[in-house]
Parts: sequence; C-alpha cells; structure tokens
Amino acid sequence: MIHISRSEEETLAYGAELASRLKGGEIIFLCGDFGCGKTVFVKGMASALRILPHTVTSPSFTLLQSYSGSLNLHHVDLYRIESSEAIDELVLEEFVAPDSILVVEWAQHWTTPTLNPTYRLEFSHDGDDRRRISITPE
Repeated sequence: MIHISRSEEETLAYGAELASRLKGGEIIFLCGDFGCGKTVFVKGMASALRILPHTVTSPSFTLLQSYSGSLNLHHVDLYRIESSEAIDELVLEEFVAPDSILVVEWAQHWTTPTLNPTYRLEFSHDGDDRRRISITPE
C-alpha cells in the first residue's frame, strides 16, 4: 500500500492511524533518506499511544529512546551504527514485548536483521513537499 503525504500534518496523522491499529509486540522498520518524514511519522505514532509527540526526538546520538504510553514505544535509530554486528550488540530483542512497540529508523542499515518486522515502511521524496510512504506487512 502506498500513501502520499503532502504535509507534516498528514505524516503525523498517518503515523497515528497505524499506531491505533497496533496491539503490542509489533516491530516496525522505517527505511528512507534524510528528511523523508520517518521521525515525524514516529511522533504521530506516539500521539496515538498517548505519548506527547513533542517529547519524541530522533535518537540518532543516543541510539534508543523509550516512551511510556498506552503501549511502550521503543524508538531506535541505526543511522550511526557501523555494522550489523554492532546492531546485534544492542540486543533489540529485549525491547519486543506484548506491551510495547519497537520502531527502527534507518532499518536498511541492518543488513542481517535478527528480528522480523511486522511492517516495513519505505519513505521517499515525491516532489517538493510530498513524501511517498510505502507500507508492506511482512
């Protein structure tokens, strides 16, 4: 399924819509270049989980941020990770639980993932202010 977002508000709403369907235990892979809306999408997910979206930031330096809401949201950013082995050392399996959602930004850097995503979303630029978000259930 492909969604075209024409604004940040639409990307937020699309993230909220997906999160509203989640039950817990899901793994979401987000792939795409800089500025395609991955973190904005996570902020939308957070709002649906009763987490204040303004508290959600890209964890590119901390690697992982966890938030408590109606479900826990574990937000990982793999941009600065050098290898799949270094990703494996994060032991992301520990963040998969029935009361949690694990969201992995820059999942394309994880060339040999040890986790299977519930959904894989590909973000890309589609014109000046438009973003193409392709979602694939795995």
